[in-house]
Amino acid sequence: MAKATDTRAKLIAGAMEVLCKDGVSGTTTRKIADASGQRLATVHYHFKDKDALLFAVLDEVALILNRHLEAELKPSPNLTERVETLIRAVWQLMSRTRDLQILQFEMTFYAVRSRNAAGLAEKQYRDLFKIFERFLIGPKSNSSDAAKISRLTHFVVAGVDGILVQELAYPDTNRSEESINSLVSTAQAIAKDAA
Repeated sequence: MAKATDTRAKLIAGAMEVLCKDGVSGTTTRKIADASGQRLATVHYHFKDKDALLFAVLDEVALILNRHLEAELKPSPNLTERVETLIRAVWQLMSRTRDLQILQFEMTFYAVRSRNAAGLAEKQYRDLFKIFERFLIGPKSNSSDAAKISRLTHFVVAGVDGILVQELAYPDTNRSEESINSLVSTAQAIAKDAA
């Protein structure tokens, strides 16, 4: 079982490498096999098709984000503090992982256009939403807070995505930092209404 897990991890790492280099349309199972040092038959043994491997890559990307947030975020009873900490921690990771961010957007649009992978984009955002929401929900949250936290989470995800697309399209660190500061302020104002 450990060998199968190790092989699967190598395939996912190889897929991420190829996807970052060649994009979704340029990625083939042959290239993934070569990048991961595995045989082509091994790719097909572990993943029924390219889309199944893309789901696994998205899961890995979510794990990377989750591990980063676990390390960066400290519990706070104050929702406005949690909002700022979350946004800044996410932005810090996104700023350091440009190729990974491009990959994520590209996979999202691939999924939106492909009938075979229609659920991929939705799964990506549901997973991202769950990660953000988990950090925003406080220790004393109750069911009446859930809808407010949900709206706040959607706003934060949309804001960070928008700023990231601008930064990827035409980089300007100062503008992006100002935008992140504005997003923090606005999200904190929404959080005060949610508290």
